[in-house]
Amino acid sequence: MGGYEASKKAYWFAPSHNYVSSADGIIFDPVDLSSGGPFHFSFDLAYCYRGTEDTLRVQMSEYCGASWKEVYSKVGKQFSSCQTQTSSWFKPKAEHWSTEVIDLSEHSLGSSVLVKWELATAKKSLITDLFVDNFNIGNVTGIGEFSDQ
Repeated sequence: MGGYEASKKAYWFAPSHNYVSSADGIIFDPVDLSSGGPFHFSFDLAYCYRGTEDTLRVQMSEYCGASWKEVYSKVGKQFSSCQTQTSSWFKPKAEHWSTEVIDLSEHSLGSSVLVKWELATAKKSLITDLFVDNFNIGNVTGIGEFSDQ
């Protein structure tokens, strides 16, 4: 069930639908992005659009999370990696996965940068299933290769 079926584990996001809107996310440990570059943030995802206006966004903070700068945002079909899903359960197969790569070189980068990855849902009582795997923050060392910082 992991990214491209290469592993048995992935993170499953299913935000609470007891509220009109909700958001779930991950804030990663601080990383040093002050030297070298260009830097990228990448992750694999499996998400089937269900007619909802879910928003996937990535934000960065150099101020311990006191303020955030959005570096990536996609809504609904923009980040869907498979055809519209109508059943109540979605179990991704290898062909349902895609890789998102965000170029961070346009943003000022410090020695203690927080990266926040978030899925926000806008409607009550709709089922949203998003699977993510293989998060990577690093600098590009060649085509398709990353070097961890």
